[in-house]
Amino acid sequence: MGQSYFCDYCGCFMKSDLNVRKLHNNGISHTVAKYRYMRRFEDAAKILAEERLKNPCQRYSKGILPVRSVLQLWSIIVIRSPRSGKS
Repeated sequence: MGQSYFCDYCGCFMKSDLNVRKLHNNGISHTVAKYRYMRRFEDAAKILAEERLKNPCQRYSKGILPVRSVLQLWSIIVIRSPRSGKS
């Protein structure tokens, strides 16, 4: 049986073949997982400054997405984030 490769960012096993690893490393899920992993080690003030520069989504600006829904989504993100230490 062949060797398997474990991706530390995504937490998945795959066939230890160069083409398979290249395909995985160029994929969107791996890119997002790597970005989130590296983001944990950045300065919190820098992250806050970057987030404040972003424009709010159009649905929120037009009042389509109620504030309560935004707060619920935010609580889900904060509670499930690896940085908060909660699950």
